Amino acid sequence: MNIKLLIVEDDKSLIQLYTDSLVAYPDINVEFSLNKEDALAMIKSNNYDAAIIDLKLDNPEIPTEGSDIAKEINENLRFPIVIYSANIEELSEDFKSKESVFLKIYSRYDKEITTIFDEIKALKATGIIDILNKKGHIESYLNEIFWNYLTHTMPFWIEESKTKDTKNALLRYTLSHLQEYLEINNKGEYDNYYSLEVYIKGPIKKHQKTIFTGDIVKNEEADEYYLVITPTCDLVIDSSRPTPKAKFITLVKIVNIEDLISDIPEGNKKNNKRESIKKNNEYAYHFLPKYLSFFDGGVVCFQDIKSILLTDILNQSKYKIELCISTSFKKDIVSRFSSYYSRQGQPIII
Repeated sequence: MNIKLLIVEDDKSLIQLYTDSLVAYPDINVEFSLNKEDALAMIKSNNYDAAIIDLKLDNPEIPTEGSDIAKEINENLRFPIVIYSANIEELSEDFKSKESVFLKIYSRYDKEITTIFDEIKALKATGIIDILNKKGHIESYLNEIFWNYLTHTMPFWIEESKTKDTKNALLRYTLSHLQEYLEINNKGEYDNYYSLEVYIKGPIKKHQKTIFTGDIVKNEEADEYYLVITPTCDLVIDSSRPTPKAKFITLVKIVNIEDLISDIPEGNKKNNKRESIKKNNEYAYHFLPKYLSFFDGGVVCFQDIKSILLTDILNQSKYKIELCISTSFKKDIVSRFSSYYSRQGQPIII
């Protein structure tokens, strides 16, 4: 694993300290920049894995000059940034609010350089930098899609764009090709999914003043979670229909798995029932895994349904959208819910 690191620092003694510390990190290749102008040029022409940036550079009148470099990366590029400075108190509250795992802000007095190197290595090891930076896997896939696949269908899109705005449709079409790449691993086998991939924390569609099939909502008063199962076609809004067709929203309660099996005595039967539910072998339930510290998971109980007014669920003092189920998993839940209520059974034959 090789890491290409940009360090923006104009203090010669600190540059030497970085250089000395790097002896223990032969897999980190560093390029130094002494000022803002050079740093901005370097990030545009090079493909870095991370950047460590001092705030106070060669302009004494601007104590947070380095934050301009960080903003450029944050807005236009995709690699981690570490602000490492003796005067982080000069940063605005707005800038500090952006701090995350990808944008760290450390006082030079509180954090060892080697600790920062270790954190950058840990992020690199996840693969996220190689996936999303400007020369990462997704860029490589997009190049293939552009040259090998979209070229065959562009006459259609050119014609459609004469009378319609096709940008969103073309983006969806491109992403559907990308999804084909991502379903298969490098051995040519269908890849396994992690539990985090079940959910999207957001929601991303928050600019829409409605709710969507697959949203997980929390009843704030009762501290209960529900899954929106109303058909998507009843929730669609567009220029001809500014409000959803549905007046009522169908919710399925998400319950604790232990509550479902509480009446079964301890032993193999209880354990077998628990495992059967977790493996989605039970018609009446669908298991949802835990999502970090935001959601403890549970079981969608197809028998525990209620219907509430759309206006009530959009009232954030009553209900709050916590997560939404990602498309691949949402379709399965809706399908299983439909199958459960479409069962007919037959009379017993004697």
